[in-house]
Amino acid sequence: MGKPSTRIHQQGERLNEFRRAFIELVNSAKSSGEWPAPRLIPNVSNHSWSKLQRDVAIAAGAAQEAYSANGGGTFTMRNAAYMTTVNPIANWHFALERPEELKPQMVVSAVDLAIGQARTRYESAVEHERGLVGVIASFLRWPQTLREAVGPRWTQRTAASALGVVGQVIVGAVAAALGTALVWGVVELWRLWF
Repeated sequence: MGKPSTRIHQQGERLNEFRRAFIELVNSAKSSGEWPAPRLIPNVSNHSWSKLQRDVAIAAGAAQEAYSANGGGTFTMRNAAYMTTVNPIANWHFALERPEELKPQMVVSAVDLAIGQARTRYESAVEHERGLVGVIASFLRWPQTLREAVGPRWTQRTAASALGVVGQVIVGAVAAALGTALVWGVVELWRLWF
């Protein structure tokens, strides 16, 4: 995974890709004109429409976690018989099927908000990663990064966790040695000057 700023930047890119694909899909649609509930239907060939829907679905899958990580919220849709809480990225198809309840502009606005949050988090992360403290933090973070990179398979995860524990012991030992060396260096400098 690397630095937090890298992860946040990737989240922003995924959100932007979803936004682009969704807007392209909506711009390729027209109102069905049905009363009382019009839907958005294709205004392009079936082949093009299928490709656009596929692009949005893939982008939604990739952006879902990024949306949640950057303050993404949900909307409540009301029907005569029930209420449904929807996530605008996971449930983007409602903007086509029931645009009077989940307007396409609402989906885009929600994603724009998450993109803005990602931008703010990215700038903050870049600022925190600068300097000696950022270098030390990235060194201390590598056992956790290793465990995250392995993935969900339990055998690999167990091995990575064991290696991560060993890595944390090594990181702790190196940090203690560096701390001791730093204190020793300060004491020696104190003796030389006074």
